[in-house]
Amino acid sequence: MLIGSLIGMRFDRETLKELARIGKPSAAALSLYVVMSVGLALVFFVLTPLPFYTTLLAIVPAGAAEMASTAATLELDATVVATLQMLRVLTLFIALPMLIRFFAQKPLSEDQ
Repeated sequence: MLIGSLIGMRFDRETLKELARIGKPSAAALSLYVVMSVGLALVFFVLTPLPFYTTLLAIVPAGAAEMASTAATLELDATVVATLQMLRVLTLFIALPMLIRFFAQKPLSEDQ
């Protein structure tokens, strides 16, 4: 509650204007994110014998422990969710350096 109060005290007219400016693009990005996550979970659901909610918890970018706990609470296969979450993170760690090099290509300097 204290943190919420401190954040609320920092809001002024400029902050509200900035939030209004970025609100629509943020909502669009969030909507796209949700649609893509559900779509990927549907694809995974169709291709595997796993229940849909298990695939959704396995696909959603979040902490493996939190998603496994949620799966256990919902009486889903928490082991599968945690394993797939860890594979997702491992894949990201392996692919990220290549993606960074691809998207952040700098022209070579002349003295090289």
